[in-house]
Parts: sequence; C-alpha cells; structure tokens
Amino acid sequence: MKKVLLAILMAFVGIGVSAQTQNSPKKVLENCKFDDTGSTYSLTGVDVVPNTKAGELYNRAFKWVSTTYKNPNYVIKSKDKDAGVLVIYGAFDSIYKGRLELNFKDNKYKWVISEMVQTIGSDEPVEKNPMFKLMEGSVMKMACYNYITALRTAMLQKGEDW
Repeated sequence: MKKVLLAILMAFVGIGVSAQTQNSPKKVLENCKFDDTGSTYSLTGVDVVPNTKAGELYNRAFKWVSTTYKNPNYVIKSKDKDAGVLVIYGAFDSIYKGRLELNFKDNKYKWVISEMVQTIGSDEPVEKNPMFKLMEGSVMKMACYNYITALRTAMLQKGEDW
C-alpha cells in the first residue's frame, strides 16, 4: 500500500514540476521586453520578416485581425497604412483584454501590448489585482504569449499571388 501511495505521489510531483518548467514566465516570452517599472505593465517585441515591405506586413496584420475577431471594426481603434500603424483594443483570450499597437517598417514590425485588463471579476487594470502580483503575472504572460504567437504565425504567411 505504501508503495502505491508513493508511486502516486511521485507521479503528481513529476507532473507539477513539468508544468512549472514549461510555463515558466521567463521562458514563455523570450525576445520580448516585459516592462513593470512604471505603474502599468507593457510587453514589447520587434519581429523580423525578411524581404517584406511595410505595406505587406500591414496587410497581413489587418488580415489577422479580421480572422481573429468577430467584429474587426469594433476592435480596430486606429489604422493608417501609409504611416504603418495599426492599433487594436480587444480580448487576448477569455480572461484578458488590452491594447495592441503595431508599427510597420520594411522587413520588420514592432508590437506593444499595454493597458491590460482582467475581464473576470472586475474591469480593473491587472496591476491592481493582488493575485496578479502573487503569481508574477504568469497567467497573463501565457495569454499574451498565445496571442503574439498567433500574430507571429500570421505575419510569416505570404499572401496569395493571382
């Protein structure tokens, strides 16, 4: 009986350790800058897409917004293809929403996630939630990671040539 209990306990400990290493906040968002020096948090990154003009990157991002959100006109707060700027305010997942600003130049784009709000329980900024600080924002960082990974995937897809 003791051996069975020990085996079960070891299995749970192994699963717990595995989950912690896979979802470690420091590993989740590599090549990104998580700024928590001020009164609000923001997440910034610059991604390179070789041999791609700024206008094409803008079109890819616009297409991503159109497929990601049911009502893209509602979430797009500012768009200027000539200036290379697209600003979105919408949900990242079922828990968080925030502002995503995209700036485009030839061969690269910069993204900034800011004004993050937890939508469950209250509509206050994440910085005011005590659980956020207790968990070091790991759930929010994972939501941002999934959101940005979807954007990055879309930005690498070439348009159809007809």
